[in-house]
Amino acid sequence: MLFTIPFSHFCEKARWALEYAGVAFEERGHAPGLNRIATARFGGTTVPLMVRGSMVLSDSTAIVALADREAASREQRLLPDEPDALADALALEDRFDRRMGVASRAWAYSYFLPELDTLLPYVVRGIPPLQAALISRFPGALAAVVRRGLRIGPTTRAWARTRIQEDLDFVSERLADGRRYLVGEQLSTADLTFAALAAPALFPEEYGGPLPPIEALPRAMGDEVSALRDSVAGAFALRIYRDHRRSKAERGARR
Repeated sequence: MLFTIPFSHFCEKARWALEYAGVAFEERGHAPGLNRIATARFGGTTVPLMVRGSMVLSDSTAIVALADREAASREQRLLPDEPDALADALALEDRFDRRMGVASRAWAYSYFLPELDTLLPYVVRGIPPLQAALISRFPGALAAVVRRGLRIGPTTRAWARTRIQEDLDFVSERLADGRRYLVGEQLSTADLTFAALAAPALFPEEYGGPLPPIEALPRAMGDEVSALRDSVAGAFALRIYRDHRRSKAERGARR
């Protein structure tokens, strides 16, 4: 059982890793804040949270490691065998978790929260009907919970945009030697983590959770997303999605 907030990019990281590895799971989506009601009995306060028998994994990195251990083939693994490459991939994964993951989420919310009424169809997709009804009736309450929990304030957008650009520049520099992947010759957790956690700034079409199309975004946000997509690192993340994320129809058939 994988507990998620369906549109969350950290949940996308875990979901993508499991699907890429061919590990069967059932996803249980919940609304932000209300996810704690479902996960409290397992000792969890955040998602993604994976429960399998007595095993509870409450971190996306731990779920990636599980996917790697249970991958259907070597080609579907995400952790390199060679020690130096493994250390490099894990260090990059940790960097993107701490930087891009935090910044892209804050940046997207800084635009979304004032426009929450128009984005509700994406927020409520994949969650229980009662939660969807509550959020649809009281969107301001959800916005307040998110704003308080993530400390979204007047300076958030500028800070987050700077941090996103720093990580895009970092990845672009790493790709400057012509490599196709951040570590080694095949997809690793470094590439998957970067692409998934940059998704709130890039809006890839293959994203595994509900995201609005670019044309539905606030105009200023849409313009920035287009510019970020045109960067070397942005184009790289979109290619990783195109090349390594199964279609939504195929993903549905695997669950």
